[in-house]
Amino acid sequence: MIGSESKSYFDNNGQYCNFIIRDIRGYVLTLMWIIITIFSLMITIRYIHKILSEVSSKRRHNQPLLSLAIIGQYHAKSIATRDILMQQIQLR
Repeated sequence: MIGSESKSYFDNNGQYCNFIIRDIRGYVLTLMWIIITIFSLMITIRYIHKILSEVSSKRRHNQPLLSLAIIGQYHAKSIATRDILMQQIQLR
C-alpha cells in the first residue's frame, strides 16, 4: 500500500491504520506537501512572468499600464478621474 511500511498497526476500534503520522512514517504527507508547494511556486512564477512581460511590452509601446487604465467605482466614488490619469501618463 502507498504510504505504509512493512507492518500495519492495529487501532483501538479494530481497524488497521496504514497511514500513521510519526517520525518516519509520515513521508507521504511530506511528499504531498512538497508537490503542492512546488506546484504553487510554479503557478506564482508563471503569473509574475506574465505580468512582467505585459509591463515591458506596454513600456516599449509607450502605453499606459493596466493599473492606470482601470476606472472603476468604489462606494459610489470614482477611483480615478480622467485628469488624474492624464497627469500620471504625462509624468511618465
